[in-house]
Amino acid sequence: KNCVGFRNHKFFLLLVLYSTLSSALSVAMAAPEFFYCVKVLPGMISGDAGNDAPSNIEIPEILGFLIFNLLALFFLALLLPMVITHVPLAVQNVTSIESHYDDSVPNPFDRGDCIKNLSTVFGAFGIDWFFPVYPQNPVSDGVSFAREALDDSAWEELPDDEGDRAEALWRHRYGIRNEQAEEGASEAADSSPFSMLDFRCTRPSPGSIS
Repeated sequence: KNCVGFRNHKFFLLLVLYSTLSSALSVAMAAPEFFYCVKVLPGMISGDAGNDAPSNIEIPEILGFLIFNLLALFFLALLLPMVITHVPLAVQNVTSIESHYDDSVPNPFDRGDCIKNLSTVFGAFGIDWFFPVYPQNPVSDGVSFAREALDDSAWEELPDDEGDRAEALWRHRYGIRNEQAEEGASEAADSSPFSMLDFRCTRPSPGSIS
């Protein structure tokens, strides 16, 4: 399974970021030596390098160094577009599919702050943001997602069971009615002693029955 989803989105972003940074750092630090090796290698192969040829470096070592830098440059060219594409999406709290939606429709999950938006993927801000581990303090369960217009403090008033809490939070954030709970409350009300009193009070009199 190579799909990027809620559980591995953080790991994907860290992999792309750290790989891009390491590739860029390698290319930048080795750039002077890279151009020097490109300059002297043809002369060393033909034996006409003269004084420009290094005395303590062999041709295989130069070739290995050049291959290393070309690989770093290749990965940089491959990963940099991914950083440019996916990091802004995470900052806006938008998925790749949602980025193709009509711009006239506002993003309901944009919490108005890049830290809050990133916390959907990385969890509450902390040192674990920078390490490939699961968030220590997640702010979402992958089913319901916070929206700025709603107050998430209701999480403290939700049931203790994790499954019930997740469903209750989902219903709270999206304004979904719990029909089963309402039916249960209605049945409980119908079976209460007061429902019998209401029935007796509203029962028609014998004379009114034709």
